Amino acid sequence: MTTDTPVTRKSQKNHKKSEDVGVVGMVLEGALSAVRGWFETARASVEKTIADAMIRLARQIFIFFLALLGIAFLLFGLAKTLSFLFQIPGIGEMVVGCIVLVMAFILSLFTRGPK
Repeated sequence: MTTDTPVTRKSQKNHKKSEDVGVVGMVLEGALSAVRGWFETARASVEKTIADAMIRLARQIFIFFLALLGIAFLLFGLAKTLSFLFQIPGIGEMVVGCIVLVMAFILSLFTRGPK
């Protein structure tokens, strides 16, 4: 009988330890799942923000391209109209080119950075 008693005590001690580990494990698992959920929510929010920004950027680039195309056609039409009005071939293109160069020079003055 003396040999059974120590074995029984050991198994009771091991049983208590496994219960303690089970409670700690459950609490730890709950905390980790909460943190994991928070990170998943944050990641999804960042992904949505990036996707929205990329869509907005693509729209702006497309609108900018259409605006440049429209300006090119307007300038070409103005050049042809001026050439027709002055009855000198090429004068309209020269006038429009000078206007665009002056505009570019004026814009470059406003966009210079600090020295």
